[in-house]
Amino acid sequence: MKKLICFICAASLVLLSGCSGGSIYTNYREIEQLMVIQTMGFDKSPDGITLSVSTGNSGGGTSSGSTTARMSASAKTISLAEDRLRDYSASEELFFAHTSYIAIGEACARSSLTPFLDYISRSVSLREGTPLFIIVGNDAKTLVLGAGSKDYDATNVLKSLERNIKLRGDLQVFTAADISANLNRRGACLITAISCAKSKDVIEDAADDELTAIPAGYAVIINGK
Repeated sequence: MKKLICFICAASLVLLSGCSGGSIYTNYREIEQLMVIQTMGFDKSPDGITLSVSTGNSGGGTSSGSTTARMSASAKTISLAEDRLRDYSASEELFFAHTSYIAIGEACARSSLTPFLDYISRSVSLREGTPLFIIVGNDAKTLVLGAGSKDYDATNVLKSLERNIKLRGDLQVFTAADISANLNRRGACLITAISCAKSKDVIEDAADDELTAIPAGYAVIINGK
């Protein structure tokens, strides 16, 4: 009887392993088929929401070498804006799980942060531990699409900015989780504010049209805006 049970179990394992072609993931994609998003930006637009994204140095399946890819789309909701970005992408899939930074334009923040914080917390891809910045005096699209050059982008700019802030010690970078927790507990919070600047003002050999980000204190958020 024991031999019969062992035989049935072994046969079941063979059948299970054969059903998926050797992999338990039915939606598996090679990295070359993905556009790996590393920086996201949210703005208000006449259509509703403008979502801007950049790939950092990954490029995904849309580029070779270290060339970055940048895109922007507007729609009534964030999900619809994502769908439009998928239509623009030459890759099979947009991959948001490696998003390192999220930027929100000033006009968006003055209206309400709640839809964006809710979206981040409900997302199965985005991490609530992702640092979030408010772009003062400008929209997020300007930074996400305009920062850096073909070899580096807003991701590199914000990573350098975050490192410099920590070294200086006079500001703190808050994550989406920090911001949501403070709003829920106190009804108010601080968010690191940054502004766009021309790179040539801080980097001698930068191109005229390159943008960078510089610290601008804190944005004070009360009742979600």
